[in-house]
Amino acid sequence: MANSVFADLQANNFVSSYLELSEIAARYKCQYLTVFGLSSTAGKPGNALLFSNWPPGMSASVSSLVPEIVSQLDRETENTVLPFDWEFEQCWAAPTDEQRHNLDIVRETGLLSGLVIPVHGGHFRKGAVILGRMQRSLNQQEIMTLQAVSLRVFEGRFIAEIEAQKEVKDRLTANEQKCLDWIARGKPIQQLGEHLGLSEHTTRICIDSACSKLGASSSTHAIAKAIALGILENTPS
Repeated sequence: MANSVFADLQANNFVSSYLELSEIAARYKCQYLTVFGLSSTAGKPGNALLFSNWPPGMSASVSSLVPEIVSQLDRETENTVLPFDWEFEQCWAAPTDEQRHNLDIVRETGLLSGLVIPVHGGHFRKGAVILGRMQRSLNQQEIMTLQAVSLRVFEGRFIAEIEAQKEVKDRLTANEQKCLDWIARGKPIQQLGEHLGLSEHTTRICIDSACSKLGASSSTHAIAKAIALGILENTPS
């Protein structure tokens, strides 16, 4: 079975940066560390929650708040590179019981209350690192260290994405890309073979092969990964 290039590059290229950031945060007496990808300066959406050391028991609840958290952080970090104290605020006029419950978890644990380090890296990337429930203040040198490592996390992620895009695109055949593009545009799969001049059996082999190379469980999953990697454009049919 072919390995997923995308997954392999993710594991090898920037997990080490996350680990370094985690170790430094722990040394600086930070209980919770969260890394968010925000919108890019080019206006493209970020990657939302990239990393956290949240306890498993509360991760599912808090994850439902991520869109609102990212939206607030995106605004707060728009025009600053300086760290600032922050706490996630209620953003619903009439929150549901579930939203109120999840918000209570965030407030009671201090999960997202602390120092935010904005990251405005190269390649149009923007993000935020949240040091939750800090047990001591940081000096300027410590903040600068966190800023430098945080930047490496985002730069490493960008490089991994570009490498993954190139590797996967090189490995996908022209027919495999055409098959994914055809399906992504909502066109009937029954007409795919005729469009490409291939038998139905061969087109299905192409689709299965593309899924394998992308580490995807279905053609829909493969298309989503191909769009994320920039191999396919996210355009309507």
